Amino acid sequence: MTDAAGRPSANDINAGGSLLSGAGGVPVYYPEKYSQGLRFPVHAALTLSRDADEFFRLLEVRLAPWLEREADSRQRHDAGVITTLDHLAGTRMPEMWEGGTYIPYDDTYLNGLRDMAARMCAHPRAVVRLEGEFFKVWMDRREAERKGEVLSSEDIQRRAVALIEEALTVTRSAESLPPGDLEVVYEMAARAAKLIDPRFVPRAGGTPCDDELLKIAESMFAQRHLSGAVLKTLLNSQADFTTYRLPVLQKLDAACDDSGFVWLGFKRGEAEHMLRVLARDEPSRGGTAGSRLLWATDAPQSRWERWISLSLHAEDGWYAVSGRQSASIPNQGSPLTVWRMDVESGRKEPLGQIWPQTCWASQYHGARQPHGCEGNYVEGAVRVGRRLWIATSGDGLFGVPLEGGGEPLHVGMAEGLPSAVIHSVAAIGDVLYIGCGQFETEGYLAAYELAGGRCRVLASTMRASPETPLDALSGGFRIRGIVPDTPRRRLLVVVDNGDLKPATGIWECRLDDGGIRQLQQMDRVAHAVLPAGDGTIWVYPFCRNEWRPIREKGGWYGAVKWDPVGDRAWLAFATKKKGAGPGLPVQANTLIFPNLQLGGALVAEGWLYHFAEKMVDGESVKEVRRVSLASGHVETIHAGIFRGNVYQWGRLHWLPEKRILLVSDGDRLAAVKIED
Repeated sequence: MTDAAGRPSANDINAGGSLLSGAGGVPVYYPEKYSQGLRFPVHAALTLSRDADEFFRLLEVRLAPWLEREADSRQRHDAGVITTLDHLAGTRMPEMWEGGTYIPYDDTYLNGLRDMAARMCAHPRAVVRLEGEFFKVWMDRREAERKGEVLSSEDIQRRAVALIEEALTVTRSAESLPPGDLEVVYEMAARAAKLIDPRFVPRAGGTPCDDELLKIAESMFAQRHLSGAVLKTLLNSQADFTTYRLPVLQKLDAACDDSGFVWLGFKRGEAEHMLRVLARDEPSRGGTAGSRLLWATDAPQSRWERWISLSLHAEDGWYAVSGRQSASIPNQGSPLTVWRMDVESGRKEPLGQIWPQTCWASQYHGARQPHGCEGNYVEGAVRVGRRLWIATSGDGLFGVPLEGGGEPLHVGMAEGLPSAVIHSVAAIGDVLYIGCGQFETEGYLAAYELAGGRCRVLASTMRASPETPLDALSGGFRIRGIVPDTPRRRLLVVVDNGDLKPATGIWECRLDDGGIRQLQQMDRVAHAVLPAGDGTIWVYPFCRNEWRPIREKGGWYGAVKWDPVGDRAWLAFATKKKGAGPGLPVQANTLIFPNLQLGGALVAEGWLYHFAEKMVDGESVKEVRRVSLASGHVETIHAGIFRGNVYQWGRLHWLPEKRILLVSDGDRLAAVKIED
């Protein structure tokens, strides 16, 4: 942990900056393990020390020279000490105290903290004094919790206001501060405001926390300062837009054109991003489409409630799956309700429940480190006879009865599937065709005969001797979509072997002899695969951002129309002038349309339907728009406002005969009649 002189070990030093953490509800981040000046690994010391006395002896070796160095105004302040104070006060990882991993949080330990805080409060450097006072409030709140008590909201507010006044007084003499301290003083003012918990002091139109943040912002503008800590804390909050955020945004807009302002931990690009809420909304260049909202479900009562799957079977057969996403990570899933939806009226009929024994997805496509299961939890559904077969990304398939009740059937590895991680499912007759396999490890294409309960593996990366081209793929594969092409006695299979991998693209699996070959290579993996009513297939390849799945600055998204008659492909649109792969270049009739949310796009009858961002009272929401592939003409669709995560849950479906657009963002379902 440390040597005799109190220096942390090499391993601790190298790990110190690996994770960043905020403290006190202010979006300013410092190394979590320890600050760069104090360099005291709190977690290790609390774990290895025998008692509080030994702990504070170790701390003193680092604290005394730190306080002395901070007294030198030529030395830059160690602002990251706030994360150390956060950990010392016991507000971080309380389970470590309760479980006995750390030394006891007893009177001896608390007295040691109070001595440290007193030394900080008596320090000659103003910013250290502010941190010491803030530390004392943290300690008192934690001590009250330890005793089963609660500090009164009035006492917390009184102390927070006093701390804010002290900080603002310091900012009025900015010229006397050591270089860099002014930025941290504003951070401490914002943290003091966040001490006032709005749960304790509710008030119509705003909270005392909002009031104090606004007061800090007004003083900041008066001093011709722009603090990123203050602006991000207030403008990223849920404070009333008109009363609190709008006045600050207007002053920020003016300040950006004034060269006399001092920018503190704040970049012009961040300011421009915040100010976009002031821009006059431009929902369309061509007005509103002839459309009418038929119905929409209510907004969810909890942010964890989700519509997680939509499945369309003919124009009258729309099925949906809903559930409550677990707030814990990792999680063990939750019961899901399967519904039959009436497309024109919105009437819902519950068909039954399933409980997949797997966890909810908790990441975007292509995320580097998923915090939940990969996949979408429910990866699709297909109707076979009197059952709806639902594919899950971890527990096989569930066959839910459509008529007369009864228990769902389950098909998993015990029934012969090579993997319970399902990517996609389709059906011909009573045979389910399944893409499955653990991501980045294996890949399978399998056929499961429902009548006989027999599974045949058509392709497998786990075969010792490859029998098909898919068998030889290293790193496994995902099958993003399976579309039966019955006139040609084959399956069209959209394979994901990774970005810029030759095997990624459209394949066929012949039903007569099991032959498998690639038809079209694509550079990017598919976000969605949607059959159209005319027999063609729309594949939507994408790259979400500049880092994952592979570097692409600004991301990329497109739509490829695949015509099984002649196996011809055409890149219909893209967000930039870049093709989708060999044989899929940007052509003269390819629409380049950069303003696209990367989720849920749909091409139908010459229009690209998509989610688009819109600002309403300072809140970023989504609406549905369409753009003509031929002219670039943009129109708004009367589908209402959507606040869900369209990147993860956005879905659009088109019913050509009824001319109805079905919309979901995970929070709500809606149906829109397109009348022109």
